[in-house]
Amino acid sequence: MTETIKPVKDCKEGVGRVKMIINGEWADAGGKWLPVENPAHRGTDAGQVPRGGAAEVDRAVAAAAVAFTSWKKSPVSECGK
Repeated sequence: MTETIKPVKDCKEGVGRVKMIINGEWADAGGKWLPVENPAHRGTDAGQVPRGGAAEVDRAVAAAAVAFTSWKKSPVSECGK
């Protein structure tokens, strides 16, 4: 993953558009975005997140199912890393 979330210098400044991560890769849901309100400053945007649909859910569930087969064999001390 090469994209990063831009650092926020002022709490009223939003983070812009933040993509979702599916299978370790950035994904944007085909250009559909949802605004996220800044809870510390009602009425101001904190940024935007992708509005994922059925295709993104299917991709994420498929990736999780594949990852789970090896993850479930991991020692408990390694699972949260």
